[in-house]
Amino acid sequence: MAEVTEVRQDQTANEVADMLAQNMASTYDKIVRNMLVATSAQIDCLNGVNGNAITEVTTTDLELAVDFVTENNGKKLSPNQEGTNAFGTAPVWAAYWMIMSTDLRTDFKNLANFNATADYPRQQSVLESELGSCDEVRLVMTSEAFKDASVAPAVYSNMLFAANAYGRIMIDDQSMEMIIKPLGAGQDPLNQRQTEPHGLYKPSLIDLDTLTFEDEGNRAEDYALAA
Repeated sequence: MAEVTEVRQDQTANEVADMLAQNMASTYDKIVRNMLVATSAQIDCLNGVNGNAITEVTTTDLELAVDFVTENNGKKLSPNQEGTNAFGTAPVWAAYWMIMSTDLRTDFKNLANFNATADYPRQQSVLESELGSCDEVRLVMTSEAFKDASVAPAVYSNMLFAANAYGRIMIDDQSMEMIIKPLGAGQDPLNQRQTEPHGLYKPSLIDLDTLTFEDEGNRAEDYALAA
């Protein structure tokens, strides 16, 4: 006796589940971001030229942040990449990692020591969201970076990390779950509604606050816009 298993795909439910998965991941990122911003040591960028109390980020500001982490014995997160004979490439230093806002992309690219990912001697280690590096700092962009828009101009928090700076639980089917119920779920006798809620468990903590650093600054063009 042969048995046939029929599986039906609900295209609408699949599309909604995909969008909700993105929303769940964004929520996850924001929870961690807010924890880090609220509990990390910080300095203000004061060496720029835009005329604000907190200025745009400069090479000097980055060096001060690196000094803080290095003096607290922070270990680099990525190794050195030696130079090659490939045209237009440059060595990449062993580095800490910084999470920065996509709004500041141009500001970091204008720094004198900026090295774009396109110029790395090896492309295998480049992250999709990585912008480049500034000596001992590799830069990762996100639109979810913390931005304080309650002041004018807005102030951005750029998070610098050494190895083992903070801990979290892994993302798996236990820590993040989407619960899909078919039509008729709950009090729905006419099969008009389907539910797809999601839940997540997100404990995270800073292991050593001396290995996590917050560099606050604003955009270089904010001064020109205000003028």
